[in-house]
Amino acid sequence: MMAAIKSARWLCALLFGSLLAVCACVPSAAAADYFLDQDVSPRHLFFGPVAVGQSSAPRRVELNRESATEFESAEISGEFSENNDCGMPAAGQRGCRFMVTFSPKSPGPRQGLLTIIKQGLPSVVTLNGIGVPRSSPTPTPTPTSTPTPTSTPSPTFTLTPTPTATSTPCSTSLTGTVVMGTPAQYGAALPLPNAAVFIPGASLDSISDGPSCGCTQVTGSPVAIAITAADGTFTLSNIPQSFTGTNIPLVIQLGRWRRQVTIPSVAACQSSELPLDLTRMPRTQIEGDIPLMAIATGANDGMECALLKLGIDASEFTDPAGAGRVQVYQNTGAAIDSMTPSDTTLWGSGGSLENYDLVLAPCTGAETMQTTSALANLVTYLNAGGRFVTSHFGYVWLFNNAPLAGTANWDVNHSSSTTVTASVNQTEPAGLAQWLNLAGALSNSSPPEMVLTEPRHDVDSVAAQSVPWLTATDPTDDTQMVSQFSFATPVGGLTQCGEVLYLDYHADPGAFSRTIFSSECSVSAMTADEKLFAYSLFSLECNQLPAPTPTATPTD
Repeated sequence: MMAAIKSARWLCALLFGSLLAVCACVPSAAAADYFLDQDVSPRHLFFGPVAVGQSSAPRRVELNRESATEFESAEISGEFSENNDCGMPAAGQRGCRFMVTFSPKSPGPRQGLLTIIKQGLPSVVTLNGIGVPRSSPTPTPTPTSTPTPTSTPSPTFTLTPTPTATSTPCSTSLTGTVVMGTPAQYGAALPLPNAAVFIPGASLDSISDGPSCGCTQVTGSPVAIAITAADGTFTLSNIPQSFTGTNIPLVIQLGRWRRQVTIPSVAACQSSELPLDLTRMPRTQIEGDIPLMAIATGANDGMECALLKLGIDASEFTDPAGAGRVQVYQNTGAAIDSMTPSDTTLWGSGGSLENYDLVLAPCTGAETMQTTSALANLVTYLNAGGRFVTSHFGYVWLFNNAPLAGTANWDVNHSSSTTVTASVNQTEPAGLAQWLNLAGALSNSSPPEMVLTEPRHDVDSVAAQSVPWLTATDPTDDTQMVSQFSFATPVGGLTQCGEVLYLDYHADPGAFSRTIFSSECSVSAMTADEKLFAYSLFSLECNQLPAPTPTATPTD
């Protein structure tokens, strides 16, 4: 499979697909030296049950226009076949298509790979299906002759009923805990509530980038589904017997975060617990889907370091010209390299705001007023369904930017402190206080309170349309202040798509001026502030579940 690859140096990387883990060789150079997964869509196909000896309907994989002009070859393995139009003249204008068919030869789960090579570099699409026995026709009974009756009396028999075996339905279930992808050096992985855990009965739809209205659709026709509790736990019940055995697909999803894994074995009629490594969120886009984020780095708040700690791998942080899921623009903080652009290219007219699911603007260390056009561009992005997180001096995007200014009673630069004990809202967001207690982020559980580092007083109170997450008493003069709040956009709109989260403290305090990522990030356990930030970031995501939620009747 790798004969077409001409690089002289290799490393063997574990590629986690939706339903199959395969070992493939990729060049050992940087991200530009391998074929980017986003050139191919979707990255995973699941065909569901197909009778042995028959073929599924073809499913489509697309190679984008730029990559189609550099296409060299394609190979497919397993009980799958493909036809493509990459050699046709139209491919250079609209991209090309691979039509993949599943033709099982025997019952049971089946796996394969579609490997697409361009310029000597591979991209892999994982393929899965389930072969089921082909039904046999019911035999036609052979007629028998009727015996001629005789005058001999028939003997009398006493008929004893044949005992009927009682079929006792059995139940198959899976349990586990969904956690963030936090690596061990940053402490225990944090539980993730409100995530969907399900076994798909069909291929998943791809997730698009950019602002959107509403929650992310759960696709794949789940045959069994569960939602995680506040502590991340779930029980996936009533799993059909056809989805027991080896190599069973599982999906974990919260909005645009989605990981697809393969369970090595599911025992029928039993409850089995899944290990954490199977039920954590993805750390890289090879492992699964991660929202596309932009960060305009700031000198006084290393939010990029907090992203590392909640579980995004350093390889996913790139310049906007790269393919990482966290794309870095420099304000007063860290850069990826000398090519990292100024954040003015993010905010300006004709900029790239509309490309991103989520935009982060951590504290820059000074009150730097923004241009009228940049403020208007942010409002347009938010009204289209964008998500925006900012801290401390990030109020420059809000306090004089109508209609965002009306979401709070601003009192900018009122005071600053070293620490403050903040009260946690016990009503909204639902489950916040309980989760912070489970995560060990509270200094007091009743009433729920937490200690914030480097709090600021820029907000006295919030308007009715906003949700105050944390409130406190200013230690400098005993006045009231709001330390974190959120609101939906368009402000006052009947249909609200976007969301803003304002932190009047530093999520990851420190001095990060003009450093090179990730030298500014400490290797230490997550602080209470970082845990709250991690929860806040995931809270911006939500699932649109199938209606009605599928259930399965337990079988023998």
